[in-house]
Amino acid sequence: QVIYEVIIKNTGNVPLDSIFFIEKEWGDVLVFDHYTTDDDWVFNETSNTFRLVRSLTNDDVSTVLLYFNATSECSVANSIEAGFNGNKVTNATSKNVTVVEKTINMTAVKISLDPNGVTVGNQVRFEFKITNTGTMDLYNVFIREDNFSEGLVYDSIRSDVPWTYDESTKTFILDKLEAGDYTTVHLIFNTTSRGIKTNNATYGYNDTVMGNAVANVVVFDEKPEVSVES
Repeated sequence: QVIYEVIIKNTGNVPLDSIFFIEKEWGDVLVFDHYTTDDDWVFNETSNTFRLVRSLTNDDVSTVLLYFNATSECSVANSIEAGFNGNKVTNATSKNVTVVEKTINMTAVKISLDPNGVTVGNQVRFEFKITNTGTMDLYNVFIREDNFSEGLVYDSIRSDVPWTYDESTKTFILDKLEAGDYTTVHLIFNTTSRGIKTNNATYGYNDTVMGNAVANVVVFDEKPEVSVES
């Protein structure tokens, strides 16, 4: 959002009544959303006019914050007319505000760190690398480990950054991943049966799922002991 601050000050020596300002121009790419104020302003949407209900005494100040949504990249100024008792006495134009489009995107790569497989009873390791490829920082980045083959039992996580684990949802959560940054985690599983084991994890940020990352590993039977008698 783009926020403009409108400050109305009575620079004279008598109180002023029926003070107003009119939003004259804000460009085609800005859409008025709402306003906030600690004073008694009312807004007429038809005429884009704000009116102060109370009198403004000499040297008194009243402030309004105007919030606009930007629909595309732009460089735009905001112009108003202000006055009192129906008389327009001044104009004000803000400096240009530049709005740059932000993108949200992330990628994930998952591999097995045991490409030659393991025997039953040994641990397997999956490496999960998540990259923030967008231009905005991402918060509450998550890896949801709730879809993996029978015979894999989650054991632990290893990472250089602090992840929290929600056991009820099998979800790992990282507070923040900055734009352009990446993080790598190693997920450790115990094995209880043989076969080709698949680990399919969901990843995203906040409550938004961005994709899945899959890796496989082979778990072999224990090698039989061989004895030779002579």
